[in-house]
Amino acid sequence: MIAALVIALAIFFAWLCLSGKKSLCNLGIPVRARAVSSDGSLFRKQRVIRSYEYRISGKPDDMLKENGYLIPVERKQRHRFYRSDAIQLGVYCFLMEKRYGQRPPYGYVILGNDERVKVKYDEKLKADVLWTIVEMRLILARIARLKKAAGVRPAQVKKSSEFRGSYEFPDADELLDPEEIKPAGLR
Repeated sequence: MIAALVIALAIFFAWLCLSGKKSLCNLGIPVRARAVSSDGSLFRKQRVIRSYEYRISGKPDDMLKENGYLIPVERKQRHRFYRSDAIQLGVYCFLMEKRYGQRPPYGYVILGNDERVKVKYDEKLKADVLWTIVEMRLILARIARLKKAAGVRPAQVKKSSEFRGSYEFPDADELLDPEEIKPAGLR
């Protein structure tokens, strides 16, 4: 009786693990790659990676250990790869480099049709990521200036957030022209 219960539980857990996300091996990722964490796993929960210096955070869907490197994996339900997917993966690589002190050489985007896109994390992608962060800051500063002109007070950040208290964005007038601060090679 106990043996039947143990077998039933083993079958249930095997079904539970296999019925969620598709196996990385079936998606063309090398067998030597080992899953370190996964957003869809019961046992290897993914954690948010933060950079307090750049005030950004992210959580890749999966993280692999491949050839001695931590490799981010992002899954998309759609069947088409966009440049924004490369930027998102680049942000994860940037955060992992800052957090773990080791630069991932690439990452994977897995599309809904099981197509695997390998994205190289090079200096150009890193520059694009940094420029995207600058653009986001400029947009937020402009929004803050418009809110200030309209008499809207800055919102309070929720206490559960890692960035507690209110955050005042600088006035757009205090910021440099985007062309002046654009990384070399992107002008």
